[in-house]
Amino acid sequence: MKILAALALTSMLAGCTSTRGEPSDAERFATLVAEPTPPEWRVGAVWEFSNPEPHDGSRSSWTVRVTNTPIETCTSGEWRELEPIRTPVQGTREPARYAYSVSGRLLMLDFNAGTCDIGDIRGELTDGSFVGQRSAGPFPGRDFVAPRIVGRSVP
Repeated sequence: MKILAALALTSMLAGCTSTRGEPSDAERFATLVAEPTPPEWRVGAVWEFSNPEPHDGSRSSWTVRVTNTPIETCTSGEWRELEPIRTPVQGTREPARYAYSVSGRLLMLDFNAGTCDIGDIRGELTDGSFVGQRSAGPFPGRDFVAPRIVGRSVP
């Protein structure tokens, strides 16, 4: 019984580290949280985000202003609203709400804050730029290639 428990624990811990000797997401995120937030990410700043390599060929971009207004999302933590300036065409449904949560250089974005569907975007802020990707896919149990999302501060 002890051998089975040890094997199960070893298997679980192995899943928490990268197979290529790189830090796991949790280790990388912990490092980012410990560093100061770049000064370009501040209330009132304008940022543009896009998915430069969409899997379906439909490139989207969003231009938003950082606010300090609290907003509820489907993800726990302190989230603030992003004021939309320019967004993708939405069709006839209710306009999306945009949100962010920042801890040090770890930035999480939710471009559909009113809907609990496709997960948030997590990534790294670096001197006026951002690189991240979705943390989950739209349909559990299906293969999903998380699109890369990039951003930049707009002067």
